[in-house]
Amino acid sequence: MTSEKNNIQHIVRQLIFFFRDKERKTDQQQLDVLWADVKRRAEQEKSTKRRRLFISIASSAAILLGAFLLIKNMGLINTDYTDIRKIIFADDLHPYNVEDITLITSNNQEFILEQVSEITCSDEGTISFKSGKIVPKRSEEKANGYNKLIVPKGKRIQVILSDSSKLWINSGTQVIFPTTFDGEKREIFADGEIYLDVTRDTKKPFIVKTDNFDVKVLGTSFNICTYKELVPSVALINGHVMVEDNKGGKAELQPNQLVTIEENGIGKKREVNAAEYAGWTENLLILRAESVENVLKRLSIYYNATFEVDEAVKHLPISGKLDLKNDIKDIIRIISKTVPITYTEKNGKLIITKQQLK
Repeated sequence: MTSEKNNIQHIVRQLIFFFRDKERKTDQQQLDVLWADVKRRAEQEKSTKRRRLFISIASSAAILLGAFLLIKNMGLINTDYTDIRKIIFADDLHPYNVEDITLITSNNQEFILEQVSEITCSDEGTISFKSGKIVPKRSEEKANGYNKLIVPKGKRIQVILSDSSKLWINSGTQVIFPTTFDGEKREIFADGEIYLDVTRDTKKPFIVKTDNFDVKVLGTSFNICTYKELVPSVALINGHVMVEDNKGGKAELQPNQLVTIEENGIGKKREVNAAEYAGWTENLLILRAESVENVLKRLSIYYNATFEVDEAVKHLPISGKLDLKNDIKDIIRIISKTVPITYTEKNGKLIITKQQLK
């Protein structure tokens, strides 16, 4: 009962947040997509007890969402797909608590992708897979127009969209994308870290939406990081992009510029070697005076490893290049050659402490 109450309270808090934002717009189809996602997860619960609990929560969400739509239709509130997603998406399909790469297609078929390296969307509306094994998990007839790809910690995958734009999707990331792009713009939704090589089309701008900001482009290459453990950022390799946060702040980036998105809005632009921020696509992590704490946060996601870090070493700076094809313990040993840290292992957790000088 407590769990149900907490979930409903979370929904209420999120709705209150959205009621304060009156400058956003909602697409009805997108709302339908999200609500279909709730119903689908309620139906797939195998435990009767859990099913009763989830349906109860979903019913409460339906009431709240109905009230929300009524107010919206009266012209009192607007929002967008990125915001409303915070209400509807349940934790059971978050990248941090699934074990396998999971694709939920636009016709609500669910697949487990075992060692699949690449997904390709065609202009004809089909999806194909390169190598690996496809395990059908669930199938429904109703189509919603969007595919959802969930990539857990320790896994990575590439996606070629129907316009030939390419996505490299890092560990701990989920991406929502249509099989084909219809209308006057190309939109996807991302949470985690992705690198994009966008096919140029002056008639159809490409927009990447996240929880806190949007990136608008015509054709370019850039890296987006929105991990909750790190400060969100956009690094531009070539072309140009416009970054817009949910408070109306904007920043236009030129090649080799990076901008962070802070709690109070878009931060200051700075000059960087932007290609280094996409090094993970080639199994490299390039560091320039990065703190031990932040490096281990990234490694935790990339390797699906758990760390416990002593306060005495958290802020030690690390510079250099890490080969992410190495085992995680080898990585820590390599780091220990440049900063005074050591590790022990206990109950599947790596304990990082300060190395005692002999």
